[in-house]
Amino acid sequence: MKAEKPIMRSKTIEISLRDKLLIGFTFVFSLVFMGTYYWFYNYSTATATSKIREDLLETLHGAIEAIDGDEFTQLINEGIADESGVPSQDPLYQRHQGWLIDIHGVEPDAFNTYTYIRGEEPDEVLWVGDNYRDILPNEATTFLESYTRTPDSLILEGFKGETVNMNFYQDPWGEHISAYGPIKNSAGEVVGAVGIDFQANYVRQVQQEIRRNMFVSFGLVYITLFILVYVFSRLLADPIRKLTQVARRVGEGE
Repeated sequence: MKAEKPIMRSKTIEISLRDKLLIGFTFVFSLVFMGTYYWFYNYSTATATSKIREDLLETLHGAIEAIDGDEFTQLINEGIADESGVPSQDPLYQRHQGWLIDIHGVEPDAFNTYTYIRGEEPDEVLWVGDNYRDILPNEATTFLESYTRTPDSLILEGFKGETVNMNFYQDPWGEHISAYGPIKNSAGEVVGAVGIDFQANYVRQVQQEIRRNMFVSFGLVYITLFILVYVFSRLLADPIRKLTQVARRVGEGE
């Protein structure tokens, strides 16, 4: 019976030590891992948001450069809406509207592209061109239709200079992020502005894709490292167990 007691005690010590090492390593590793995940997620999201902002501005630049400010002014002064609500037979309007449709074709994420001028009221604008008239006619505006901006919209800033609103805001056409910029005539005078909307669903989809990819990648890495920690804890516990057994035997006078 005396020979069996050291073996039973040694087995108990081995299991306890291994479990303690495993729990300790797992706890420390999990804290480091969560911190790394949080930092990497924020970094990836910020990078994706920056790329979306760049796409917005790039699309805005292309839209503004192709609009002739003098023709735009002429369209506003001479364009007369017909029964369709727009001057559909006016060549100036056809060219202007056609360009807004082309922008959506080149950059599909720019779901809504439009032009506008100042209204008489402080928060009022008048729509000139609107690509919704071709892609979503039931939700489209009419020529020189009045619109009062929502509190979160920066649409009036477009008359002052290029402006990007990366905060989601709601208007009658949905939830968006937007970019605005001025249209100038040959004399350098601001005669209107261009607006580009990216739908909030697109931005959220990008963010969800980042979360999904990171969860899968970090999950696989976490499982792999957990296995390595488990193996390492066993390797570390084994020599300590043997040392404990030797110390016990010496203590018993062997």
